[in-house]
Amino acid sequence: MKHLWLLVILVVVAFASEDGKASEAEGTKEGDVCGLKLETGPCRAAFPKYGYSKEKKTCVQFTYGGCSGNGNNFKTLEECQKVCP
Repeated sequence: MKHLWLLVILVVVAFASEDGKASEAEGTKEGDVCGLKLETGPCRAAFPKYGYSKEKKTCVQFTYGGCSGNGNNFKTLEECQKVCP
């Protein structure tokens, strides 16, 4: 029973930390994230997020898997457009 509670707590903490601010690259300034590629990450969740596409030269929606990734990952289109005009 102790192991089950520990597992539940670890899963909740993992999801809470990833959903808070989508894995920003350490030391990356806000404007620099626009040059990073769109990174789905290795996990298999399906969070709708927005990121800047260098090819399309605009913010686009993509599916974020829930872990890893980088700072080119925003909750809203407006947030992406504010950081990556």
